[in-house]
Amino acid sequence: MKIVLNPFTNKIGLYKAAIKKEEPVSIEIEAKFPLNTPASCMHALDEFLQSESAEMLKKEKTNLLIIPDYPVAFGTFSLPVLSRFKIHDVFETRFKSCYPSFENYYLKYREYHRGDEESLYFYAFAKKIDVTSILSAFKKAGIHITSTDYFAHHVTSNLEKKDNYPTCFLFVGQSCSEFVLCKGAEVLSMVMSNQGEKAILNTSDYVQSPYFNDNVRVKKYSAFMKESLITKKELNDASIESTPISDLEHPKPRALRMLKGQALEVYLVKNGIKKYLSFVGDLINYFSLDPWFIPISEIKVFSTDNFYNQLIEHASDYVPFVLERVPKSFDDIISLPGKNNSLFRKSIKKERRTIDWSKFFSMSIGPKKKA
Repeated sequence: MKIVLNPFTNKIGLYKAAIKKEEPVSIEIEAKFPLNTPASCMHALDEFLQSESAEMLKKEKTNLLIIPDYPVAFGTFSLPVLSRFKIHDVFETRFKSCYPSFENYYLKYREYHRGDEESLYFYAFAKKIDVTSILSAFKKAGIHITSTDYFAHHVTSNLEKKDNYPTCFLFVGQSCSEFVLCKGAEVLSMVMSNQGEKAILNTSDYVQSPYFNDNVRVKKYSAFMKESLITKKELNDASIESTPISDLEHPKPRALRMLKGQALEVYLVKNGIKKYLSFVGDLINYFSLDPWFIPISEIKVFSTDNFYNQLIEHASDYVPFVLERVPKSFDDIISLPGKNNSLFRKSIKKERRTIDWSKFFSMSIGPKKKA
């Protein structure tokens, strides 16, 4: 049986192809909590594992689990050109220095590009506690999970050709979205956003920032930047949240004062799409620079028909990239073939120093030096 935790439809899907005389199984259950964050995902799982639909999983000997993408991240290191026998020690030493709690992560890495003087190493890592908490919940319920993969890799590895050509995907759900960059069947990067179809196609509120859908957060950031010019206060989440915004009000666009009714709704939707695609454009620009140098001229969109149609209608005039609709929908994802991801099998173990206590206690201190 395949179990898919889909954060974009916020549904838990169960799928099993027809075998001999057995009928195929295809069930989707609406999760009661969001699946795109660790805490809420565990609440949703607890509710699901107590339902009747989870009972059939206990009879299955093999279950493939597709988890959300939030535990997984990516990065690169520039390292000297060394033999493959030496480079692993160098890479792991660098990883340990950057991530002191390295034993808490699953890790997989490879050489991405080799130059004359240095090599670029690409790595994917996942937070163990987020993965094992999901697996432990199934185990506690008596469900045996034999294979695990994460959502973005499961989808793109089925849709992409097995070559090294870079491709970009945009998953847009009701309450969240995700920018995914692939090279063949390998995921290179994922950038998650709390803005989904509801927020982007909002017909009641004016979106002031492509990065912070909450306009209060935008005003606090602007107020902090104004204040920090004098105080030189350190930029962090705590200092932004503590900044008052009573003395800072942004002037509203003229269209908000002039337009009414349906014309105003169209303006707000177009503004939301424009701001969101400017955020996507910044990501495309980032990956076109060092160390990636990946030009992106096309984005494959996973979304509802309504969102894609409005996206094309309002974005075709000014975006420098092509927005292509993926022929499959989120409903088709549940039946895509899956396999175990090797990322969740590897990690760097913490070295344990051993001391030969018999030699330690038999050591002679030696005679004292004469003054």
